[in-house]
Amino acid sequence: MHELTRGAGVTVALIDTGVDAKHPDLAGAVLPGVNLLPRATDDGRKDLEGHGTTMAGIIAARGRGRENGVLGIAPAAKILPITGAIDGFGTSDFMTEAVAFAKERGARVINMSFSAGDDRVLHDAIRAAQAADMVLVAGAGNRSDVGNGFPGK
Repeated sequence: MHELTRGAGVTVALIDTGVDAKHPDLAGAVLPGVNLLPRATDDGRKDLEGHGTTMAGIIAARGRGRENGVLGIAPAAKILPITGAIDGFGTSDFMTEAVAFAKERGARVINMSFSAGDDRVLHDAIRAAQAADMVLVAGAGNRSDVGNGFPGK
């Protein structure tokens, strides 16, 4: 595992419920980000529901030794948390701001762990990320009671 790369030098923008930067498996992995929810004052390094921390762990968990912790698929990558989804749902309007934030902070990958309306605003934001040569990863849904909304359908 990790013979080709460990993700060193790669910043992954994670659009989700925030990321618990104090989680021991993510020590040193979580950059200051942004919370795009109305009236928010934090920098995305607080998780509102736990989903964002789980996704950050899958991506960049550092592990803590032979028998402890989790090792992510890119354990040398950095996570740029962008809070904008609650219970798996986001609005398409925040995506323009999220992509711009990720781009100006040097993210090369955007992980979109949410469902949103399939509309022109979201499509335009995704096209802007593609034009910036960013890799886009979309969730396909993991709950049968919510269905699979855009961008993961």
